[in-house]
Amino acid sequence: MPTIINGNPYGFSTVDGLGAGFTDIINLFGFFNTFNSFGASDTVNVWTGGFDTLNMVGTGVTDQINLDGSVYDTVNGVGMSNSTFNVTGGGGGNTVNVVNSSGLNLVTLGGVDNSVDLNGDATNTVSTGMGVGTVIIDGGGSSDAGWNTTVVLGGSQNRVIGQNGGQDANFNISGGTGQDIVGIGNGVNTVTTAGAGNVITVGNNTNTITFTAGSNNTVHIAPGGPANPFVLDTVNLAGTNNTVTGGDESTTASGGTGSDTYKLGNGNDSVTDNGDNASITLGTGVNAVVANGKADTITVGNGSDTITANGNNDTITAGAGSTLGSVSLTAHGNNNTIAVGGSASVSVGTANTPTNDTITLNATNIGSTLNLPGSNNMVMLTNSAGGTINDGATGGGLTLDVLATAGAPHITVNGFENDLTGVLDVSHTIYGSVGAVQAAFTNTNAGLVLPVGAGQILFAGDHVIPANIQIT
Repeated sequence: MPTIINGNPYGFSTVDGLGAGFTDIINLFGFFNTFNSFGASDTVNVWTGGFDTLNMVGTGVTDQINLDGSVYDTVNGVGMSNSTFNVTGGGGGNTVNVVNSSGLNLVTLGGVDNSVDLNGDATNTVSTGMGVGTVIIDGGGSSDAGWNTTVVLGGSQNRVIGQNGGQDANFNISGGTGQDIVGIGNGVNTVTTAGAGNVITVGNNTNTITFTAGSNNTVHIAPGGPANPFVLDTVNLAGTNNTVTGGDESTTASGGTGSDTYKLGNGNDSVTDNGDNASITLGTGVNAVVANGKADTITVGNGSDTITANGNNDTITAGAGSTLGSVSLTAHGNNNTIAVGGSASVSVGTANTPTNDTITLNATNIGSTLNLPGSNNMVMLTNSAGGTINDGATGGGLTLDVLATAGAPHITVNGFENDLTGVLDVSHTIYGSVGAVQAAFTNTNAGLVLPVGAGQILFAGDHVIPANIQIT
């Protein structure tokens, strides 16, 4: 049979519980009460008042704290282990500080402005209340990897922080309506929240972060340790003006609807953005980018990249200036500015449609291809650019601008004769005069060859003759 101990009905009482091996029920009333546990399994009922202090201890016990509508209570659990610790209720402003190693901590609070500090080497479940709550998972200096903490956020302006090893527990965080701050570490983490102005920081493990609604959210995947493309982070965005930054893990990010920024490292990254004015910067992994808006800026390193840009006025740079890496690029819009290097396969524009793209082949390898089904494009060749340009059968002109001072190109141009006006700009960089360029052409069975330094431009069409080419 449990022993029932009642405090002063008007408050201001100090109550001591029974020792280990006993079970007691404590009833506190009014304000400014103090309860001291001596290791029993305690049930403490705090009726309506507030400003109470509960000091709990024990090993292998089951403690139940019912705060009712009480406010500004402090619940301390010191030096506990292998226990079940359950705190419920409260009207707000309550504080729970518990160290219960290898235990089960259950904290469900009401009201606003609550604070919960738990040890990470336990199974924790916390509901913060109605907003402005703080949850700290503290490891006390040792790693708590493998333990699980679940946090349900209510309202806005909450904080969830892992520190001193507690950050390495596995976190499952949900709820919240905006302006929440989460800083956790190297566990397997899941964060699902809504609203605007959230800041989520996670460590180097498998993370899944989802914003069900809201804009102006920030995700930071902390760098640290060697590149690990086999660890996958998933970020699902909603709304506009979001920012995702990451280290060298592999990240899949999608869902932004405008003015989003992605800056990721050397993992195998995948980014899909559905808005305008996106900024996407990736490293040297195996990357995939789909940009469905306009005026996007895409920059990738010397990895193996697949890029699809479906809008207009995009700026795309993929491995330009390096023969390392490969890129497969399709740009469906017009008025794009593109620079590629390495082994490139590029297709821009739509057949029989003015495209008005500017493409720089910068240190592309010999096997590279550039397909131009549209018209009115400019192609600049620099840094020993190599490959084949397939010019579509359209009426607009193709401009070839040879910047051979940085290395002579080795380029084959197919279909140059399809243009009403073909513009070849090499005179200021190599030959010094239009006449010298015209004199440099020689007829071959394969078409017309223009020697350029140690390289050449081969016009493979049979009908190309110097008189049909405007040279500037």
